[in-house]
This record gives sequence, C-alpha cells and structure tokens, in this order.
Amino acid sequence: MITDSTSRSAFFMLTAAATPPATTMTPPPTATTAPAIITPDTIPSATAPPAATASAQTVKSKKTVILSSKDWPSDIKVFGICAALGAFILWRAGITGAVGLTFKPDLSSSIPALLGSLLLVSLFVERIIEVFVSVWSDRQTAVHEQSLDYWQARQGRLEQEVLKLVAERDGDPAPDAARKSTIDALLQLKRDLIEEAETKADEEEKALLPFAARTRKVTTWIGLVVGIFTSAVGFRFLAQIVDLTVIYKPADKLVSKQFGWFVVADILLTGAVLAGGSKLVHEIFAVYESFMQSTQKSLSDKSKTQ
Repeated sequence: MITDSTSRSAFFMLTAAATPPATTMTPPPTATTAPAIITPDTIPSATAPPAATASAQTVKSKKTVILSSKDWPSDIKVFGICAALGAFILWRAGITGAVGLTFKPDLSSSIPALLGSLLLVSLFVERIIEVFVSVWSDRQTAVHEQSLDYWQARQGRLEQEVLKLVAERDGDPAPDAARKSTIDALLQLKRDLIEEAETKADEEEKALLPFAARTRKVTTWIGLVVGIFTSAVGFRFLAQIVDLTVIYKPADKLVSKQFGWFVVADILLTGAVLAGGSKLVHEIFAVYESFMQSTQKSLSDKSKTQ
C-alpha cells in the first residue's frame, strides 16, 4: 500500500530527474593589461650621455613650460594701460608747470666718459642677473644644456678626427691600399657619427626653446628690478647730461616739483638701459660714434669747399 508521503516523494524525484540542470551564466573574459616587464634594455645606463635622460624629458618639459596666450596680456589691455599712463603724465605735467631743460655746455666732451661708465655698470648688472638666473633655473634646463654641450663637443672632436684621417689619406707619402681602405671605412663611420651628433644637438636646441622663452622673460624682469635699484641709489644718466639749475638749486632754496618727476624718469630710464645689458649700451655708443663721424665729415667737406 502506497501512502501519500511515498507518492509525493516519488513525484519530486521524477520531476528533478526530468528537469535539466540549471546553467550559470559566466561573464565573458575581459582583456587585462599585462604588467610591465622590466628588462635590462628598459633600465637607463648610468654611463649613458646626458641626452639619454634629456630626450626622455623633452615631451614632459614642453608640456609644463610652454606659456599659453592666456599668460600674456592682450594688446587692448596694454594699449589701455599705456594710454592711461600717458594721459596721467600729461595731466601732471600741465598742473606742475613743467619747463624745458637744456643740455650741459660741455656735453660733447663728456659723452664718451658717460657711456663708458654706463657700459661698466651694465656689465656688473649682467653678472648679477646671471647669478640670479642660475639659482632660479630648474633641473630640466640644466639637463638640456649639458646634453647640448655634450653633443656639440662630440661633434667637434669627430670633425677634428676626420680632418686628421683626410690628411693622412691624402698626405705624402700615400698610405698603402689596406690602410687607405681602413681610412675610408673610418671616415664613413665618423661622418655618420657627426650627422648623429648634429641631429641630437638640434633636438636639444629645440627642446631648450620653451625654457629660453621663459628664461628671457624672467631675466628681463630681474634686470629691470636690479637696474632700477642701481639707478635709485645714485647712478643715473640724465642727471649727468642735463642742466638742472632751472628746477633744482638748493643754495637758492629752489626745488621744483618738476625735479621729483625728473628723478623718477631718470631712475626708470637708466634702469631700463641697464636692464638691456651691455649690448644695448654698445648700440647707443655705436650710434653716437656714427653721428660724430658723419658730423666731422660734413664739417671737413664744408671747409674744403670754402
């Protein structure tokens, strides 16, 4: 006799046997990135030239150094600032009653000494700027500069070796056939190395362009500050060539308001000239020398015609 519990158990067993086993959905395999394998080829050599690290940092340095156009003021802002300053200066000159000043009578004989002193001080200012810039410059600039020096020096050495080999090949007595063949092979090898050095040096020069732009900007500001400071403590150019007795005569208690503005202009002008460096002073001296030579020539021509 089959009981109800027995029949229910048999029914569940038959149902389980007839039903296929449930399959589990497994996710598709995902692509995994293989870990980076470090090999001796990927490890930079300690004896490699500076270009080994310089070329690796070129892309990174360009991304971090190149100044965008947003870093520079627009032309409209510069024009507005200059116009506002010009209008303010004209207004102050009008209400101050500024008078015209004349040059000193012995100016023609004292100009060479004045330009010489200006040149000397500008050389000192240049050395000070170089010290500040060398302290401020970052490691990437030094790496590129050292790498550039390395490749340029290597190129020079290879060119000297090529000249020696050419002199030996074309010399008298002429080398034998075996030695001549060896020299030709060495010349080809060294010329290939010279071409490689030129390419590397060119790459380093291109990598230094962003650094040079930033260094030039910083150098200009440092030079302007040092030049203005030097002029503020007493070394000025306009005061040595202009007769100031009209606006400044302490014995007669004559100190015009225009004298204060003259001092400010003298400080700014002398500071800007000193910031330009000795090259700018050389150009000023060259213009003065050319003017004096043309003046003397014209005077001599007039004297001959008379």
